[in-house]
Amino acid sequence: MKKNQYEMITMYMGNSCNFNCKYCSEAGSNSGNYGISKETLPYFKENLNQILKKNPIKTLQFFGGEPMMYYDEMMEIARYTKEVNPEVQFTMITNGSLINMKRAKELLELDFGISISHDGPYQELQRDRDFLKTNPEPFQYYIEYDHLTRMSFGSTLSYPNYDYLAVYEYFEDWRIKNGMKTKPRVICELAHGCLDRVDIRKENEEAYYDKWCATLDQVMKNLVDGVKKNDFMTYEYRQYYHLLNQGIWFMDTDGKAILRCGQGKNRVSIDHKGDVYACHN
Repeated sequence: MKKNQYEMITMYMGNSCNFNCKYCSEAGSNSGNYGISKETLPYFKENLNQILKKNPIKTLQFFGGEPMMYYDEMMEIARYTKEVNPEVQFTMITNGSLINMKRAKELLELDFGISISHDGPYQELQRDRDFLKTNPEPFQYYIEYDHLTRMSFGSTLSYPNYDYLAVYEYFEDWRIKNGMKTKPRVICELAHGCLDRVDIRKENEEAYYDKWCATLDQVMKNLVDGVKKNDFMTYEYRQYYHLLNQGIWFMDTDGKAILRCGQGKNRVSIDHKGDVYACHN
């Protein structure tokens, strides 16, 4: 990247999280032993102010840990950013469990886009509880407000949660049960390639690979059928870019896909001390 060409920055709020998902890059470090606070907030704002003045920033992304653990500080930073540059938009990667209706409205007032990590049919196994079953209203509100750009669900595929179609079916059943007209945007992503991180034992690896390829074949068929019918609102079509890229990566790496977040390629991050660096990892 050329100097003064940054268009998106990621603000790492800290490592506190109310979940401990084994495939997460932050797993095992979520004790909250560092992160933004009322004391460090002025340093965040001071550094952010300098970056906003020197660069054509279009998007500020909040990341963690779980950024909603730092909700008050995050919202103060967002409002401050709007004062410095009203054109900046916000995104957040969150597990979604700490979003209620009040917060959903506040986030939308600042035009937050949110990507919610949710493992579909295996949510309760992977993350202990399924907040979409007990608290669907904030997410319905977000989806009906703007289903194309402001919110998406990200479901991590791993063993045994390898089935794209089962994930789509989960969200379709959730939509119908709650009387929603609009389909949510669902993006399935592969867990990082380390077998121990996705709990694939050696005796299961070949069976997992075969099942994964079979479900991917069916997803691709559904994608083609949808396009032929001019149906561009299917779950498959709305994540075709991810499907194609994951298919290529998976085949090129002999079944062990290594899909990084991309932070180091085109973004910069700010940590809890105000230091700027290329990637949160």
